[in-house]
Amino acid sequence: MKKLHVKKMYPYASWRGPENNQPSFNLFARGVAGVLYPPGCLHDTVLDDELFLRLVPTGDDIWFKAMALMNEAKTVSVYEQNKDFPAIPGYQDRALWKINEDVIDKQIKTVFDYFKLYGLIE
Repeated sequence: MKKLHVKKMYPYASWRGPENNQPSFNLFARGVAGVLYPPGCLHDTVLDDELFLRLVPTGDDIWFKAMALMNEAKTVSVYEQNKDFPAIPGYQDRALWKINEDVIDKQIKTVFDYFKLYGLIE
């Protein structure tokens, strides 16, 4: 793995979606519409459920992004822009994104600090 250095992370709310469908370390896959993780793209630490639960217990997308970065696997979007899919009425009341809404920046920082991942993102 490359030697990584610390960089500033912008708040999640300011992140942009894909601008093209080229592989990049900067894309953040969100499981809301489905994500395919090809065999071998995630670091073996992905199975460390105790560490996951200690660092980011409700941040599965953050955990998977970290595991992909640790294996230097880039993310690619099927589409050149974000696609919004309709939500099923009444099922978003306790959605995971609502739980994470106020803590996502802290969760990202916790995982990226722990694994020292800032160097792969721009």
